Amino acid sequence: MDHLTVATDSQKLGLWIERIGECRASNQKVSDWCTAHDVSIKSYYYWLRKIKREAFDAIPAERKPKVPTVASQPSMFAEVPHTTANFSSSTAVIIRLGNTTLEIQNGADQETIENTLRTIRHLC
Repeated sequence: MDHLTVATDSQKLGLWIERIGECRASNQKVSDWCTAHDVSIKSYYYWLRKIKREAFDAIPAERKPKVPTVASQPSMFAEVPHTTANFSSSTAVIIRLGNTTLEIQNGADQETIENTLRTIRHLC
């Protein structure tokens, strides 16, 4: 990168620091301020990110927050016992509404059935 490009980037950075400061001092919504000053919202947020990154990079390493590392641990699984009820796996009720089919299996608990029917009643 040549000296002219660096100077131009530095000038743009300074210009956007001023613009963002003006926007914040105006107490307007960013979108309103950008519209009033003929500034693209995408450009505003692009330069805001760039300014924040520059500011963070300027902080000495010893003053930057330390991010704790988490030691990698092997995955562990717990066995969950599978219980089978003494119900038939056959379908007890089939409800068809348009292109939708609802099947209630034998052994479904009463609360599930009641909630399902209430929901259907509410939707229809």
